[in-house]
Amino acid sequence: MMDQNDNKLSLSNIYASIIQQTSSMIKPWPDSDGFAKCCLDSSALSAAAEENTNATTTSSSKNSFQVPTFPEGTGPLGVFALTRENTHPGNEKLVQTCLDAFDQFCEELNAIATTLQHNNNSNNDDDDENNHKGDDDELFFWVKSLVPHITIAIFQEHPQLLPKMTQEELDEFYFFTNDDGDKLAQSLAKQTFRYSPIQLTLDSLILTPDGAMIAGFVDDDDNNNDDDDGGVGNNYYDKLKTDIVTDAKQVMGMGEFTSRPKNLIHITCGRVVRKQGAALELSNTSTQADIQKLVERYNKQVFPQLVADMKGNDNGGTLLLEQLTLLRNDVWLCEKNTVYGVGKLQGPDDSKSVS
Repeated sequence: MMDQNDNKLSLSNIYASIIQQTSSMIKPWPDSDGFAKCCLDSSALSAAAEENTNATTTSSSKNSFQVPTFPEGTGPLGVFALTRENTHPGNEKLVQTCLDAFDQFCEELNAIATTLQHNNNSNNDDDDENNHKGDDDELFFWVKSLVPHITIAIFQEHPQLLPKMTQEELDEFYFFTNDDGDKLAQSLAKQTFRYSPIQLTLDSLILTPDGAMIAGFVDDDDNNNDDDDGGVGNNYYDKLKTDIVTDAKQVMGMGEFTSRPKNLIHITCGRVVRKQGAALELSNTSTQADIQKLVERYNKQVFPQLVADMKGNDNGGTLLLEQLTLLRNDVWLCEKNTVYGVGKLQGPDDSKSVS
């Protein structure tokens, strides 16, 4: 049996290592080219689904940044904890505080970008085009999560969001149907019924190398650990996740799912994308240094203090999960979804002894 604190320490160490990766970046922050391609316009995702190829974008759409919409029936399908559906007192305030922190960071980042653009325009007074930059010429595209959530497990990803696949893999790619979704919803309800609510504790707020701001959580040992619970303890979240995925694979008759691993327990509060074409303007050494200092200050000063403040309030920086949802993501970041069913975490008092 693992030591009582191993899981918590492991996740905390992972979050700390992500902060260090951001600090050690050689490329300009954010390293977001992959996400930029997905945000250019919906045609990129449509092409990947309809032609079974990794989509490429054209110069005509290079400034048309938006949150991607997945073609019908192709978006990521999996189990999510939507914070708006988990209404335990304290949840909303904690999540909103994290979202507000993302807004605050973006305001400071925008100030740096605006100063750079102003200086560039001043140096090109004779160039009428440069003097009339619109929104499409902004250097960053950022989006705050409108439907904050924790991704428990993805059963089927969209091909464009996976590592580059071979043509054979693309030809064999299986998009789950609505009937599959209904079966998996029944499986979810069966598994969650055996479990009690899960209390998580906020560990870190992080700006990642690829431009995401995440709120990283750990399983709460004090609430979920019991010496007589058959050894579930601080593996309670992981055990539930494993049970959900294992049963779903049996239902689908599949050995593996086409998905990216979801090893962290986190909410993506928002994402900053460096627009393609902005690299030259952002290559200014002084500007890059200012951006890196800003990211460093938030990761190592602003965010740790904010986490400490939240842990010091009445809620203790905790998030209680009482309901999970099986859905297909129709618009990225769960802005629009097809919901197949929910699973309530309301098992009997001895539910932690499930085997």
